[in-house]
Amino acid sequence: MLVSILVNCFNGGEFLERALNSICNQSYRNIEIIFVDNNSTDNSSHIIKNYNFDGIPVKYVKNEKTVPLYNSRNIGLKQCSGELIAFHDVDDYWSPIKLDRQVSVFLTNPEISILCSNFYICDRDLSVIKKFKKKFVNHYKGIEKLSEIYDVGLLTLLIKKEVFNCVGNFNSNFTIIGDYEFILRSSVLFNVYFLNEFLAYYSIHGNNISTLKREMHKDEINLMLSQISTGKSMIPGKYIGPLKDNLYRMIAVDAIRSSNTAKFYDSLRKINNLKIALKLKLLIYYMYSNFKKFC
Repeated sequence: MLVSILVNCFNGGEFLERALNSICNQSYRNIEIIFVDNNSTDNSSHIIKNYNFDGIPVKYVKNEKTVPLYNSRNIGLKQCSGELIAFHDVDDYWSPIKLDRQVSVFLTNPEISILCSNFYICDRDLSVIKKFKKKFVNHYKGIEKLSEIYDVGLLTLLIKKEVFNCVGNFNSNFTIIGDYEFILRSSVLFNVYFLNEFLAYYSIHGNNISTLKREMHKDEINLMLSQISTGKSMIPGKYIGPLKDNLYRMIAVDAIRSSNTAKFYDSLRKINNLKIALKLKLLIYYMYSNFKKFC
């Protein structure tokens, strides 16, 4: 099975060679790379054009102007020839056996359409900070579970191309939560299978946790809430309530991070799930208690 690996890059020269090494060191060799340069102004194009891909086919696409991230991903999707599609951003890193393990699962379980795994959360040098492990693993999860708890890492996904053909591509309006919206939309028709293995490394650094992106995150969640409330979503009605609770939970967590107490309580009042509300109250109580200890 041919795997198309979609790489999006905007001024990612600092991490790009490491990312390309991660891809080219995969033990599974039936791959192609779709590299979309989102109009970078650093040395990214120089690195990609001078890298030794050791015979791996590469399609290089340069956007004439910088576009929202998931618009750029859609541009790359049009170039994918593989039966399976994976996503590797320039600051991600994969275990050398990631694709090998995942493709073998597809081959032995042809009913699977979307597959993801556990991953490590790391600093910019790939030193592990913590493990991102699914609570329920080696099983299927559909919209009824994902609308309540979303725990899918884009960098771990391997998706059959037919899923995109069936439900459409990413929402091009999004820069932060496009994969979240897409997987929820897809899980209405396709179950997501969780593999209990750590196969990828997600790097946290200054460029991906900026205040600007947190503001964009809140704006995009509100846009998704608006689409759901006005019926502009594929999500069936019976899952709208749990999904809204989860989206308001995200807004509340962002409010805590930005010390916006009023926004936190405004979001909390809109959450109907008592378990989620209680966890948020305990979280803000814990943070406030620890803050007072240092005052």
